[in-house]
Amino acid sequence: MVVLDIEKQKDNTKPQPPTLSEVKERLLSKGFMGVGYTTHSHDPNKPRYRLILLLRSASQAGDASDPIAHARLLRKDALAVQAVAESLGLTKFLDVGKTLAASIFYAPRADKDRLQLAESFSIDGELLDFTPYLEIAEAQVASEEQKAASKAVTSARRAFKDQTTEDGGHHDPGLIGRLHGCIGPMEDVLRKYGYCEYPNLKRWAPPNSDTLSPGISLLIGKDGVTRLYSHHENDLLSGSKPVFGSKVHDVVDVVIANEFGVSDECYQRGLAELAKRYDLKADRDINNFNVNNEGASKVAKNEWPEVVDFFQIQQCPLFPMETLNPSERDYVSQTARSLGVQTGPVAMAMLAVASSAVDARSKFSPKKLTNWEESKNIWVCFIGTSAAKKSPLLNRVKRPLQKVQDAQNRRYKADFAAFRQLSKAEQAKQEEPSCSHYIVQDSTVE
Repeated sequence: MVVLDIEKQKDNTKPQPPTLSEVKERLLSKGFMGVGYTTHSHDPNKPRYRLILLLRSASQAGDASDPIAHARLLRKDALAVQAVAESLGLTKFLDVGKTLAASIFYAPRADKDRLQLAESFSIDGELLDFTPYLEIAEAQVASEEQKAASKAVTSARRAFKDQTTEDGGHHDPGLIGRLHGCIGPMEDVLRKYGYCEYPNLKRWAPPNSDTLSPGISLLIGKDGVTRLYSHHENDLLSGSKPVFGSKVHDVVDVVIANEFGVSDECYQRGLAELAKRYDLKADRDINNFNVNNEGASKVAKNEWPEVVDFFQIQQCPLFPMETLNPSERDYVSQTARSLGVQTGPVAMAMLAVASSAVDARSKFSPKKLTNWEESKNIWVCFIGTSAAKKSPLLNRVKRPLQKVQDAQNRRYKADFAAFRQLSKAEQAKQEEPSCSHYIVQDSTVE
């Protein structure tokens, strides 16, 4: 099947997705069999929904033992899904991060007080022939590969040109430098191995990620070389521990890790194989290559300060569950178990949300016989790696407060709409409706 995850535009000045009813008509006009349903945060003014189209035949899974061929198939499938969205006029609204075969989608659901906003449909028709869309995707992949090859040649020539000395000669940039020019840009290398790009965030997710959390950043050093730092624990080059003697990695490291492995022996063997692949002559015996002080890792260490993993500095103490009452302990334990996280973050989130409901006029004095008073709000900062489920955890715990906020938002919208219908004279006699905020989030200080 093909699943299209359609999202609202964050910029309110841009066109929003067509309604689910409009998309249903488009499917009917094409004769496709399909299912559509709105998602949990759907709003009639900013539609969010998913479309499921059944395929006439399954797409090729590919040989997972060949990482390059497998990544190419995954890329082609993702582009084919985007082509399906384009045929329905939904390209601008498609979540491209959810076009991979490993993408996970929630089943249809809505809060009880939002059930009236939920929509769905199911229509009969022809099974989708995925072949034409795969042909479009094949052409796109071939074009990307051709551009990548062209960039590699250009980069190699530029790298050689940049080595010009004052007397007009050239000094050898070394095997690593020559490989940079041959392999090509980091972005093309990541796409080649199936990494998922999030253009809006300027981040990437590794191909073996279950959550597709964008935990990979690209950094440009003083030498102009792009290097990768990964916050993602499931990534081969995760920055939680040194790989090839470093926590930041260039394209040579990425290729070797994905094709040969992440041990020191794999690095030596990978360098030798890459030298043969690009017909390059090594300036030293690769078998004696020390990854702790040579090559890309040496460049990375000289250019980048050591990345400190403060999660390993000391072991965080466990939350004292005995301080909670029985009902609180049950809630924390059940929530932590259902989300697959520790009890500490759930307990702290629960206390923070509960304290936010305390009247701000209620104070306490940390010290006796002083005028020092503080409100009873608890401020909590969650720190964790990508895919540590920080957002799902907080969303689950603040759900009761979110329902109150949602009800307040609906009341305000209705009151303000009625206010706008009044004449200016009548508006002048009344106080403009206001919205009470119990939750403040996504604030950006410019």
